[in-house]
Amino acid sequence: MGLTSLGIGIALTVAIPALVLMVVSLIALRGTDPSQRPEIIRALADLISAARRGRGPSPRTSRAKSLPATHDHQAGSGHDPSS
Repeated sequence: MGLTSLGIGIALTVAIPALVLMVVSLIALRGTDPSQRPEIIRALADLISAARRGRGPSPRTSRAKSLPATHDHQAGSGHDPSS
């Protein structure tokens, strides 16, 4: 194993998880209200840290229950609930 292949291996172990995190974040934040985004980002951070530890999300941060339920629109549907 040469130094080049070791460098590529290290780069991939950093780049692939970062790319996955970016894609998951973009999907999770698409179509959300700006006021809800900080809570969603915190929930994603909790999920990622739990995955790194190898267990489920911590019960102390059940933020999904504190978010208001919005059933007036679906992401990407193009439906305007005010009409």
